[in-house]
Amino acid sequence: MIPGHFNLMAHKGVDQIISDIEDAAKIAGVDPAAVYFDTLSRGFAGQNENDSTAMGLFVQGVDRIREKTSATVVVLHHVTKSNNKDARGRSILRGAYDTALLIADNQIKVVEQRDLEAAPPISFRLKSATVGPDATGKMLKNRPR
Repeated sequence: MIPGHFNLMAHKGVDQIISDIEDAAKIAGVDPAAVYFDTLSRGFAGQNENDSTAMGLFVQGVDRIREKTSATVVVLHHVTKSNNKDARGRSILRGAYDTALLIADNQIKVVEQRDLEAAPPISFRLKSATVGPDATGKMLKNRPR
C-alpha cells in the first residue's frame, strides 16, 4: 500500500507509481495481479474531473500502468449525488473501462460490462474486524458503515 495522493496525469507521476509497483513485486517475489487506486480524485492532481483533456490524461496514465505491470487496474470512483448510479466526471471514462460495478445497499451490481455477460448481483454484509497494528502498536479495527 502506498498512502497519499498520486499523480496519474503526468509521466513522472506514472513512472514513479510503476517503479513503486515493480519494487513491491521484487520484495514480495510475485508479479502484481491487480493494482487498486482509491480514489480517482486522489490521482487527479487537483484537476477538474469534468475536463475531457484532464480525464484523457488520467486514462492514459492508468493504461500505461496496466501495460507495464500486466496487472488488472481497479479505480475506485464516486457516483453523482443526483442519482447514486452514474460516475462523476467526463464520459471519456465510460469509454475506457471494461467493467463498472456499483457497490451500494449491501450489494455489488454490474452496471456495465464490455465483451462479457454481466454477472448477477452479489449481496454482502459488512462486519467489524481487526486489521492490524498502527505505527504505535495499537490494534486497528475497520468501521463498517
